[in-house]
Amino acid sequence: MTGRANMNLNNLIKRDKKGELSVRTIIIIIIVIATLVALLLILASKGKLMTEIWGKGPF
Repeated sequence: MTGRANMNLNNLIKRDKKGELSVRTIIIIIIVIATLVALLLILASKGKLMTEIWGKGPF
């Protein structure tokens, strides 16, 4: 199963002939980062961390 996951990861992160990351991979990475940031903001707002940081939270 882990071998299969590694193969899928290698297929996902394809490099073009120049050795640079493909556009598709960059888009996937951006989506993952944006999702993590959104989750962090949701957790922070529920934990009232935002009010401590900003003084007045948006929620």
